This record gives sequence, C-alpha cells and structure tokens, in this order.
Amino acid sequence: MRITILSLVLLVLWACQPKQQQQQATAITQETPSVAAPATLLDSLTFGYVTNVPNAADTHMLMLYDKSPEQFKQDSILYYTAVKHFFAADSSLLDQLMAYEGDTTKCTWIAAPSPYATYSAVWFLDLNKSNGAKLLLHAYIMSACGGPAAIPNASATTEVLLDKLDMGKMVKWVKAHKGLGRKELCRLYRKEIA
Repeated sequence: MRITILSLVLLVLWACQPKQQQQQATAITQETPSVAAPATLLDSLTFGYVTNVPNAADTHMLMLYDKSPEQFKQDSILYYTAVKHFFAADSSLLDQLMAYEGDTTKCTWIAAPSPYATYSAVWFLDLNKSNGAKLLLHAYIMSACGGPAAIPNASATTEVLLDKLDMGKMVKWVKAHKGLGRKELCRLYRKEIA
C-alpha cells in the first residue's frame, strides 16, 4: 500500500515538473520591461521560425529546423514576448534601428521563411541588417495607426517593402520628425514615405 501511494506521489510530481518549468519561464519573460534593450529584443526575434510551426507536437516541421518540442516551447515564449515588447517600446527604439543603416551583415531578426516556400528564399537569403532594420522601422511606425503588430515575413509583401523603402531616406525622415508622438509619426509616414 505504501509503495502504491509513494508511486502515485512520484508520478504526480513528475507530471507537474514541465508545467512548473514553463510557468517559471513565463514568469521570467513577463517581468521583462516593455522598453527592454533593443539588442535583447532583436536577439529574441531570431526565433522567428516558430511562426511556421503549428505546435510542439509537429515533429516533422521541428525536424526541418533541428529543434526539439522543448526548444520550440522556450523559443516561442522568447519570440512572442520579444514581438510584444518590440511594438510596446517607446520611440527611442527608432534610434537603435537607425544605427543599422549601411550594415551589410546577415540579418536573422525577420521570421524565417517556411521551408516549403521556395519563393521566400530569394529575399531572405540576401537579407542584411540594414534591410532588416528598414522592415522593422516600417512595421513599428505603421503599427501606431492600426497596422499589424507583427514582424513582416510574408514573401510577397516583404519583397515589395524591400524594393520600395529606402533606409537612408527613412533615417532622414525619422530625424526630421523627432519628438512627434507615434500616431502623428505614423500619419505623416503614410503620406510621405509608405
């Protein structure tokens, strides 16, 4: 009888362990201020592959990214928390993004294209930090007037934005309109840039 009770207690403790770890991870990310250092936000955006995986049980998709279900769960928490904090950050974030003007090193902030979409690889393989920052600047400003609070990664739209937007022009525009509120920035941006 004692062995049965002990076995049940151990089984319950073992079953509760992953939930407890996930709750601890969630609690840690919830304590991160919404104006977290942009480098931290951008680093967490490198887990964008999670947008292509429906859930942790999809082991076929996870194999394509060489990830375990546990890694996927942790990466999802980091990624979606970073996206939330990115769009909640104050406009000093624009200064941080503008600092990447002319940076030709590989950018991994934009969500990875689906491994099944061959078309998306064209723009994604050649994406540098200057272009990544340009896409993030655009998304951040447009979210202030009703645009989606999402990192741009749809192939067709992203390619159009990369061709249409000019980082140098965007940097000059943001500097010229420094001090404006986000909604006013967005209203003018839609007229003059987007």
